[in-house]
Amino acid sequence: MIRKRYLMLIALVLASTWLLPVAAQDQTKQQPSAVLAPSGETITYQGMLRESGSLANGVFDFQFGLYVDAVGGTALGVVTRNDVTVSNGLFTSELTFSEGLFNGESRWIELAVKADASGSYTTLTPRQQVTAAPLALALPGFWTRQNSFSPNLIGGYEGNTASSLAIGITINGGGNSGGLNSAYDNYSSIGGGAGNSVGSNDGSPSNDVYSTIGGGINNTASQEYIVIGGGQTNNVSGAWSTIGGGINNVINNSRYSVIAGGGGTTGNTIYDDYGTIAGGSENIAGLTGEAVSQMYATVGGGRANVASDNYAIVSGGRSNTASDDYSTVAGGYNNSAAAQYATISGGGNSNSAQANRVYDDYGTIGGGTNNVAGVTGDTTGQQYATVGGGNGNTASEDGATVAGGSGNSASANYTTVAGGTTNAASGDTSSIGGGQLNAASGGYSVVAGGRGNTASSNIAGVGGGQSNQATNTGAYVGGGQTNTATGQYSVVAGGVNNDATNTYASVVGGINNQAAGAGTFVGGGQNNNANSTLSAILGGSGNTTLADYTVAAGENAVAAHAGSFVWAGQQANKDDSISTTGPGQFIVRAPGGAWFGSSTKVDMPDGAILATESGAFLSKGGTWANSSDKNLKSNFATIDPQAVLDQLASIPVQAWSYNSEGAAVRHIGPTAQDFYAAFGLGTDDRHIATVDADGVALAGVQGLYNLATEQAQLLDQQAEHMAALDARLAALEHSQNPQTSLPWLWLIAIAAVGLGLGWMLGRRSKGQRA
Repeated sequence: MIRKRYLMLIALVLASTWLLPVAAQDQTKQQPSAVLAPSGETITYQGMLRESGSLANGVFDFQFGLYVDAVGGTALGVVTRNDVTVSNGLFTSELTFSEGLFNGESRWIELAVKADASGSYTTLTPRQQVTAAPLALALPGFWTRQNSFSPNLIGGYEGNTASSLAIGITINGGGNSGGLNSAYDNYSSIGGGAGNSVGSNDGSPSNDVYSTIGGGINNTASQEYIVIGGGQTNNVSGAWSTIGGGINNVINNSRYSVIAGGGGTTGNTIYDDYGTIAGGSENIAGLTGEAVSQMYATVGGGRANVASDNYAIVSGGRSNTASDDYSTVAGGYNNSAAAQYATISGGGNSNSAQANRVYDDYGTIGGGTNNVAGVTGDTTGQQYATVGGGNGNTASEDGATVAGGSGNSASANYTTVAGGTTNAASGDTSSIGGGQLNAASGGYSVVAGGRGNTASSNIAGVGGGQSNQATNTGAYVGGGQTNTATGQYSVVAGGVNNDATNTYASVVGGINNQAAGAGTFVGGGQNNNANSTLSAILGGSGNTTLADYTVAAGENAVAAHAGSFVWAGQQANKDDSISTTGPGQFIVRAPGGAWFGSSTKVDMPDGAILATESGAFLSKGGTWANSSDKNLKSNFATIDPQAVLDQLASIPVQAWSYNSEGAAVRHIGPTAQDFYAAFGLGTDDRHIATVDADGVALAGVQGLYNLATEQAQLLDQQAEHMAALDARLAALEHSQNPQTSLPWLWLIAIAAVGLGLGWMLGRRSKGQRA
């Protein structure tokens, strides 16, 4: 192989076809007349080769190596060109290196050459730097402002400015004579538009770096890491903050803040770190002053809304204010959440004095208009107050709640008004379910609804109705109209004009009834008065209890003595009344009769005043009729009336007194024990049924009847015998001398013998029967 010594290249012209413009440009205006598409990373290498001091001629092989440095290092890439013709020392070769090797940093080419027959390359020195052609520094509408550190890129209008001291600046385009795009700090970027400014023109390019304006007009990003997407006259002076677009929006020295867009004649403004405004117009997040005092404030959109404290949120609407930590207004008009953790969901009013307002911590208003939760002043005094909605409602104490309605107020701790209009719950833990003009002013008192009802004492309640009052501890009116429960734990369930005026007194219903004694009860009806302790009127009209432990019912019944019961059926004369005459009486006036039994079938005999299921009854005439229907009986058996008479004769029959009646009241008869022992009748040996006593008496009468009949027959026989004797005696007397007295003596003797015989016969007959 023949080694040749080559002279160094005396001329090197490098031209990159992707940098050079093909068409001419207007040098006066410095604006492109046309721009062609790039042709890739291809270099046209032109050189002059000398061999032994003379211009070389012939065919040669070349290797072109691309390096980062002028000497040393490893080639980034190598291109080999064989059979290159050299004429009078001149040659040309197209070089295409791998993509991405030209990134704006300096590059050098090292050339090695050999004759076509030679076996090895000769490396030529020094390496030749790849330099830009003059036109490549000023492409049509795009040029570089290089310094020793960076080729800053500028596009668009010729007056667009990049600081000569900065690095990494990019202005893609835009700008005009009245609105230049300007970038002053390192790594600043402007995508386009006009009149946009990135960084601070303070001579120090490293203090407000990495900021970007995408486009738009007259936008300013004057701190580091700022992004303005576009829009008009948007201004960001807080680092790491972003405005997406819109007009006249301002992020004033607050970091990490975002305005997505919106704006207007008066744009949106953020004053404190981490503030966010999604859109709308005239909205404010934070307060002027120290940027770390009201951080994380958010306005979702709408108009003229203000979120002015830490973590405060106004989601939208108009002229709403969330002015304390963690307060929230979801929307509406002129609403104000002025306490920590306060919430207003919406509603409001065009008149700010009549919009919804929360003054104390944790207060909530769901919506509506002119509603108030809490009280102006100390924000911790009336916490957790809630108004669900409606109009003109106020919840003004701890945990107070008005769910809705109009003109309602819950003005004590944990009070509740569910709805309605002009209701007032003013006792601690009191409640009103709804209705109109109701008042619950006692602790734990309740008015469920209705109109004009009052529960004015502790644990008092009114269920509903109109103009009812429960005015003592535990008193309750269920409903109706103008009822009053004024005694402790008294109850009026309903009706009209009923009163329970004493402790534990109760009126179930009706009209004009009164339970005036302690523990009294009126079941209903009208004009009834239970006046004595633990007395009761079951119902009816005009009934009265005047003594303790009494019961009255019906019409005009008067229980005037202790422990009595009076039932009065309907009176023919409404002015009449029926009254007890002594203590413990049970009086029933039942013009149609009274019936007792366990059956559901009532059988009231004609003329009965008191009847029983057994069939026995007391007649209006005053007689008691036992049930003795043959069809109700069984197990019949004959009896011996004479035996019953003899047994009856053996029972002691005495005069005596009941222990409960006293010695002054006397009775006569057997005891149940003697009667049961003699006859075994009835259910036990402590009672004598009247039917059994009557039966024994009737059997005894039959026995006496039979005995009397037998004795009468004997007497008849004796009379006949005596008559015969008389006839014989008369005949004897007639046949004898009337002067003599002997016949009379005989007559007397015969009569005596006859009487003795009759007595003996009677005794004999009795002995036989026994």
